[in-house]
Amino acid sequence: MLKEIKCDALVIGAGPAGLTAAIYLKRANRDVLVVRGKEKSALEIAHEIKNYPGIKNIKGSILLAEMTEHAVALGVKILDDDVLAITADMNPKMASTKTAFITTNAIVIATGKGTRKPVLHDEEKFIGYGVSYCATCDGPLYKERPIAIVGTDTETAEDVLLLHQMGSKVTWLLKDKKIAEIEAKTDLIQEILAKKIPIIERVKVMRILGTDRVTGVEYDVSGGKKENLNVDCVFVMSSVPTAMLLKRSGLAVSEMNAIIVNRNQQTNLEGIFACGDVCGNGLQVSIAVGEGAVAGMNAAKYLLEIEE
Repeated sequence: MLKEIKCDALVIGAGPAGLTAAIYLKRANRDVLVVRGKEKSALEIAHEIKNYPGIKNIKGSILLAEMTEHAVALGVKILDDDVLAITADMNPKMASTKTAFITTNAIVIATGKGTRKPVLHDEEKFIGYGVSYCATCDGPLYKERPIAIVGTDTETAEDVLLLHQMGSKVTWLLKDKKIAEIEAKTDLIQEILAKKIPIIERVKVMRILGTDRVTGVEYDVSGGKKENLNVDCVFVMSSVPTAMLLKRSGLAVSEMNAIIVNRNQQTNLEGIFACGDVCGNGLQVSIAVGEGAVAGMNAAKYLLEIEE
């Protein structure tokens, strides 16, 4: 069951831009929720940072940890989840994740550049038409219907069992790995095997089949042999593609899928701000922090204006 969360401001992304915006909003005495997705911040995977003012040399992961600690110490709440959709053309605004339904008055988007590549060919084309990222949300729609699930972690194993319990005819596709090689809890794997849920191992390239809706998955196995699996839905247990989230929410984006903002980090949608690498300006920590500060201050100002 989805949790219902209300907050003054929602920040999507927990990199330097998002955390800075959250800090400024919290210091303006606002109830702030940061949703931290599966995809790691570019700062977290940076080996060394040598051009951040005041710090001669620091690992990116350490700098990000200190920024996170700063935000949490102020009272900023962090939710580990992926935002699946935003409804931005109304007040209050709404966002949904795999575990929560969020109501808010302002949104700051700081999702980063987005390095996540589609897991399946034509994946983004069929989002909402047989491609899903949330077993809890969409699983009940596929009772007694054939579905596939793609992923190799504990969350995927949990969702395999959840979808099976909901009555779906589940097949688990393991990309490049055997069941003994994946990092998932042993008791979950044993339960899946005991229930004799079909598992296809060491799957290579996967392609969505269908015209208007998903009708199946074509995949390569050893020796380049192609196989087809007839399914009505594919659940992809991975981070949500940033470009999809932006376009479907009605945000104006450039040809490079960067969000278009003005000098106040305001997007084309009222009450929606954006900052950091998702805006495509320089891709530097210092720029992300600066834009995060501007976005946070102007989001706080917007909240005051709509209350008057």
